[in-house]
Amino acid sequence: MFTQQANDNIVKARQCIGGAGYTAWSGMLNPYDFGSPSVTFEGDNNVMAIQSMSFIKKTLKEIEMGKIMKHPVFTYLNHIDDAITLTCNSSTPEHFLSMEAVDEALRVTSSFYIKSTFNKMAKDPRATKEKENFIYANEMFRLAYTHL
Repeated sequence: MFTQQANDNIVKARQCIGGAGYTAWSGMLNPYDFGSPSVTFEGDNNVMAIQSMSFIKKTLKEIEMGKIMKHPVFTYLNHIDDAITLTCNSSTPEHFLSMEAVDEALRVTSSFYIKSTFNKMAKDPRATKEKENFIYANEMFRLAYTHL
């Protein structure tokens, strides 16, 4: 997902400078030549997102059964309900420049996507595969992308 994002940004940068972005003197060819195949080497991002979403779903079930996640990437899931109710208490512009503020914003955003997507899916009476493959596929991709 990160190489896809990087490649998309390289393409946008090339397009922003017009035809010059396609010439060697622009310096844009080397990043493009390096970044473009990386996305293909890593595999399909949609499949990887579904796998990530499945792992998040499994992790949440373990938390519901009393297990506490200790890995730093997943600790926010221990308190997902608290995260979606957080409000911003910042009083200075400098606070928004801190990594703590960025981390908190990412935690809240990811928690929201996870809870809202899984709640919608739980209420939907259709088959799980239909929900995962068609109905909520875009939301699940966004959920996994935001978490990662």
